Amino acid sequence: MINPAWLTILEVVAHIAQQPYANPVGKTIFQKIPYILTEQGVETGFKFTPVDYGLSSMDMMNAFQLFTRANLTQEHLQGRTTIIQIDADYAEYKTKHQAVLDKYAKPIERTVDLFSRIKTTHQAEEVIIALYSARTLKKQKATPELSEKELLNYIVSWKKTWGMLEQYKSVANTIRHLQMLGWLRLKYSELTEIPR
Repeated sequence: MINPAWLTILEVVAHIAQQPYANPVGKTIFQKIPYILTEQGVETGFKFTPVDYGLSSMDMMNAFQLFTRANLTQEHLQGRTTIIQIDADYAEYKTKHQAVLDKYAKPIERTVDLFSRIKTTHQAEEVIIALYSARTLKKQKATPELSEKELLNYIVSWKKTWGMLEQYKSVANTIRHLQMLGWLRLKYSELTEIPR
């Protein structure tokens, strides 16, 4: 059975598809949208666990299968990328559950804004890892204060290959952008040196 709160995921995809300069939502990006919605209080019921490649949720994967079976989404190839499109049957689901979508209008809007700015799957992975890592570290510390450097060091210790200079700079950039967009609140740090 489809949890009406899951429709927020489809609503985000539908809105991104209407953005003139946003990339179409591929399968990898589609799998990252639920984490952002869940973190903003959308009652998806998904539990996320860290794995080598990022975050995983079996509940989320089951939800995606239900979307396909209910003809709410379809996949098609665009070059080498599998693009997710919202199917015609979504309109009926949306009408039935408009109150739920209205309730979560703000998280939907913020998620659309964030993913409209993301241009690659790797950038999306950096965003998710940064947000998840910041939340994890703040839970572990006695104080919610966290510096950019602490967050960056934590991420590089988890994602070992991200310690190379080019990747390190990319993650540092992502952290700064998330701060500017209001997704993170961290103490400023110099981020020019790779941690040893």
